[in-house]
Amino acid sequence: MFSPNETTFNYLKKSGMFVISNDSIRTSISNLYGVQYGIYKSFESIYFTEHYTNYIKPMFMEEFDTFKFYSSFKPRNYQEFIKSKAYKRVMRYTIDAIQTFIFMQSGLKEDVEKLMSEINKELD
Repeated sequence: MFSPNETTFNYLKKSGMFVISNDSIRTSISNLYGVQYGIYKSFESIYFTEHYTNYIKPMFMEEFDTFKFYSSFKPRNYQEFIKSKAYKRVMRYTIDAIQTFIFMQSGLKEDVEKLMSEINKELD
């Protein structure tokens, strides 16, 4: 689960974001912690809590003999499993969600790297 270290951000909020004189950096930090991380954590929570609990886990428990992560997945009846429209929808949604995670993580990484660069320039 995504768990960014928010200690410094919380300190800045308590002491007042005005201690950062660069408006662009202050806005970027607020946006990153106050908006972007929240959106990502919310999406992650919906996927991992709701989708996994309501669809993925029951599918594994019903249809698979084994489902050891990073090891093996073996459906009880492979031919029936791959014909199931319901499970195809679950897997399609799962693939879409993972692609969205990758897209969001990539965007967050770029934004963090840009912010770090701005901060380093300001410090020099």
